[in-house]
Amino acid sequence: MKKLLIILLFFSFDSFSQIKKSDASIWSTFRTSVKLEIPDGSKFVGKANVLTEIIAEMYKKDNYYYIIYENQDFILYPGYDSFVFNDEDGFFDMLHKSIIEFIDTKGKKTESFDLPEGTLTLNKIIKFVNFNFTNKKGSTSKSGFMNKKQINKLFGKD
Repeated sequence: MKKLLIILLFFSFDSFSQIKKSDASIWSTFRTSVKLEIPDGSKFVGKANVLTEIIAEMYKKDNYYYIIYENQDFILYPGYDSFVFNDEDGFFDMLHKSIIEFIDTKGKKTESFDLPEGTLTLNKIIKFVNFNFTNKKGSTSKSGFMNKKQINKLFGKD
């Protein structure tokens, strides 16, 4: 009886300690669980990351750019958000240039851009910037902070 109890004890610990490897990346998981859609046939532009953690990714389809980022407003459960902009009149290059200049400017703490879906506000701490996007319904989401090198990689200009 004692041997049977010891054997059962080992089986119970063994069943709780098994680890299963998942093939799904965080981005493929969130694309299926959150109402953010990247159109089929979109071209990858760039991504900003810290070590192995992705802060934001950018995709392009036709004349539209899609930026997807982890919403830092969520504390317990990670959420993701995105915004889209049209590259009318060279807005893509103007936005990239404006962000880089904003990082280098002393004293200025915020800068805003009006987009068709809402307002994109840049906030700066020292030499780091993050996106705050407020949609037309008034909901705000915040990206992680990025430096100049990460912004260049996000915009595919590294």
